[in-house]
Amino acid sequence: MKYFYFLLLSFLLFSKVIYTQWTAQSSGVSTHLYSVYFVDENHGWSCGTNGVVLRTTNSGSNWSLVPSGTSEILLDIFFFDINEGIFVGQNGTIKKSSDGGLTWYSITTGTTGNFTNMSFLDNNRGWTCTTEDEVFQTTDSGNSWLLISNVPTTNILQKIRFIDANTGWICTQINGEIWKTTNGGNSWSYKYETASNKSLLEIEFINNDIGWAVGQDGIIIKSTDGGENWSQQTSGTVYSQFGCFFYDINHGWTVGDEEHIIRTSDGGDNWIIDRTGNVFELYDVYFLDNNFGWAVGYDGTILHTDNWGGFPFTLATWMNEIVVEDSSGTEASEVLTFGQHSDATDSIDSLLGEYELPPPPPALIFDARFNLPTNPIVSSFIDYRNSSKNEIIWKMQFQPDGMGYPMSFTWDSTAFPEGTFYLKDLINGNFVFLNMKNQSSYTLTEQAITSLLISYRGEC
Repeated sequence: MKYFYFLLLSFLLFSKVIYTQWTAQSSGVSTHLYSVYFVDENHGWSCGTNGVVLRTTNSGSNWSLVPSGTSEILLDIFFFDINEGIFVGQNGTIKKSSDGGLTWYSITTGTTGNFTNMSFLDNNRGWTCTTEDEVFQTTDSGNSWLLISNVPTTNILQKIRFIDANTGWICTQINGEIWKTTNGGNSWSYKYETASNKSLLEIEFINNDIGWAVGQDGIIIKSTDGGENWSQQTSGTVYSQFGCFFYDINHGWTVGDEEHIIRTSDGGDNWIIDRTGNVFELYDVYFLDNNFGWAVGYDGTILHTDNWGGFPFTLATWMNEIVVEDSSGTEASEVLTFGQHSDATDSIDSLLGEYELPPPPPALIFDARFNLPTNPIVSSFIDYRNSSKNEIIWKMQFQPDGMGYPMSFTWDSTAFPEGTFYLKDLINGNFVFLNMKNQSSYTLTEQAITSLLISYRGEC
């Protein structure tokens, strides 16, 4: 109910532009879209559940549904040029097209495994894998495929990437393993497993040394030595990331749960969260260059940007996120971002990703937001204040869905700058008063409290 109400108001108030950097395109379908690919600024394709294949010849201004000849879930699509393309999916599905995706014919592989994605080096050589453990190779543009190896794991192969004829990597859905080959996929060596066994859902390498993997709970890891060692980067989100794409060693994007597109221009040393206004999952992202890109996802969602997903601006002095949930857990939750920035004002700063929210929904529909110190009051999921300020109050307003209280609040206690940060109620902190640097969560049981303050005082 929360989702329907928010989408309806967003449509009425904001039309198709759901965020200043990303524009919604009409897919004409309500099926989930798992892959998107473009060969130039005009010609692109997407695929998803129920055998859906979409095609555009005008940058996505119009998308047309083309007959794929299958009802299987399709998980990856790739085109060599504007005519020749290929998709893979569940139950051993591989099909090719030679007329720009208007018609498709089947390719036999001899497996009933679920193909997850493909990695092509050029117009001839490519690899694909199944969730079971199989790795297939083609040397003739996907017209035939040979089973060349089985990865020695039972943890569900998720994505495969090759950077040259010999070197490739695979990540797994279970336990977040990374495997590497140096002989074209004929054999695989175990290299890494995530802390707490978090799922890895996408892996991307830009050259033989530098690569990233993303996945569960917002995890982003990077390697600079060909996948031998991995270090975790700070994504700034707790939401799972399903897809990532890097155009070069600096510019990259990830997409995932709850309207998040995260981008970097420095190889992941810093990540900027874009809120698209889309409240559902995004599964894949693809860019032609540093500016021109698309993201696809839940319920036929297609988003497009022509300015790399955001306006250029300097990074925040500091930022933190507070996750607000009611007793339903993540089914009713919101991530609120706050911090300081040299260009911030007390009002809406669109260049910093802030945008005005519609009025709060009726009672029993979950909601959480910042109320900015403006007259009249405006609300946003993001509230940056100017870096010159030494004393700041952020005001959160929230309400649970039908499951009610308690409300829980979670944040990174190590992400604050020098100074004091207190979470407190509006009545001088008589009921709620805690040092946010000394703990990273709080559970509120008092149903009469529907707002809390974050109080900051910098060091003099």
